[in-house]
Amino acid sequence: MDVPAPQAVRSVARGPCPSEDFPTFLEAFGESVDVQRGYTHIPLVYGQLNAGLIGTPRENGALTTRTINSFDAIPIFDSKDGGRILRSKAKRRERGLKIRVEPDREDDKNTKTVTILLPHTGFHLEFQFLSTETCWELIRIDDRSR
Repeated sequence: MDVPAPQAVRSVARGPCPSEDFPTFLEAFGESVDVQRGYTHIPLVYGQLNAGLIGTPRENGALTTRTINSFDAIPIFDSKDGGRILRSKAKRRERGLKIRVEPDREDDKNTKTVTILLPHTGFHLEFQFLSTETCWELIRIDDRSR
């Protein structure tokens, strides 16, 4: 997994950290476009699953990654939702999307993975956040939709 070192996080114009407590930070991140823009690491690693390769000899290459060099170029950027990449709580509820914060891994407690999914469909997005010295920052999105 490609995770930039905390010191590699590019300095951007942003307001104060909404919270060092991850659940509180995540709520602020979902509700505010300004927080999303300010606390998304650019360049961002973006992964895309090719579900057609699952179960084939080429399965190891099913998830390809690329570098996104601007917030507005993130493939899930939604100009109709104020320019968000993570839907607000109200929009997630309206669309039936579920959010799940994955448990900490024993070997990596300074990252959090948040999964957004639509039950009974193949829609599945993973957002990976890194704890820096001052706040949390989105460093990677994987679209694992099938």
